[in-house]
Amino acid sequence: MTFVNKDIAAGIVLVILAVAYWLGADSIPKSLLEGGVGAEALPKMLGILLLILSAVLVLQTILARRQKAEAAAVEEDDADDDAPAVSNYHKHARALGLLLIGIGYIILVETVGYIIGVAYLLAAVTLFAGGASRRTVILFAVLGAVFFWVLFVEILGIHQPQGFWPKLWHQVTQAQSISPAYSATSATL
Repeated sequence: MTFVNKDIAAGIVLVILAVAYWLGADSIPKSLLEGGVGAEALPKMLGILLLILSAVLVLQTILARRQKAEAAAVEEDDADDDAPAVSNYHKHARALGLLLIGIGYIILVETVGYIIGVAYLLAAVTLFAGGASRRTVILFAVLGAVFFWVLFVEILGIHQPQGFWPKLWHQVTQAQSISPAYSATSATL
């Protein structure tokens, strides 16, 4: 099986996985209390996105295969044998880097919350891709995180992880409300 055939096979497997993921998201029970957008909306959107990207992978691979066959018919390839291995190594290293960024996001989003997790994700991917100044990356990450928060939480009503901030805020407000009461009771004693 050639490299191109592996991409087609992977794309087809991902299409099947996307359909299964969408069906799984569709089976999420619907609450009587939810509004227009339920708990299944985000997983369904992810399933559709995976389906689209998988189909693009298959089509890209088929088109690349045709172009390669046409190029081989016109002239013989004189490239040395080590160049494809090096380029494949770089592709795999970049894919691994993006995978690690995604894993970091998944771990981070539950701890610090959605808005900071998305800001990290946008900044990390932008820095990983390169070509932007740090100031631009920070501005993009902050504005992007606010945009996604407004889109998902405020407009669509999809609750996102809040992280440790609500507990911390509760502890701070409890400490402030206890302090004046404590000093007032100690003064009367």
